[in-house]
Amino acid sequence: MIVALETKNKEHFVYGTLVCPPRSDPMHEAWKRCNRMVMSWLTRSMSPPIKQSIMWMDTASEIWKDLHDRFSHFDKFHIADLQDQIQNCRQGNSSISEYYTRLKILWKELEMYRCVLLCTCSKICSCGLILKLKKEREDDCVIRFLRGLNDEYAQV
Repeated sequence: MIVALETKNKEHFVYGTLVCPPRSDPMHEAWKRCNRMVMSWLTRSMSPPIKQSIMWMDTASEIWKDLHDRFSHFDKFHIADLQDQIQNCRQGNSSISEYYTRLKILWKELEMYRCVLLCTCSKICSCGLILKLKKEREDDCVIRFLRGLNDEYAQV
């Protein structure tokens, strides 16, 4: 769902980072239309009982938060499983390319389940949090990849 929202540049509606402008703002009606559109996209992907439980909500971010709160506890166990798979992943008989691809799939899935941390700086980030987190995760991936290589690459 996030990929679909990002391709339409609408992920800010579910994250709550694009707040509704005041009624006096000319963009108020446009924001409402976009919010309703995102809400309809979300509800079309739900089963009827879940859809009924969120119909009273006014914003896409309320729906997203409710769904996250409702289902995120399953994510914690899945995250732990993914971390175990990454930890135990070894090159074995695979080529380096196959091994890397297998790890990359696991990393991307793990990234999808992890919480999105948002910078709390004003409009432009001045603390560098996003870049620091990205660098830290990239370093983790490189180390994990190198540790899983066969012994013939131990000198690398």
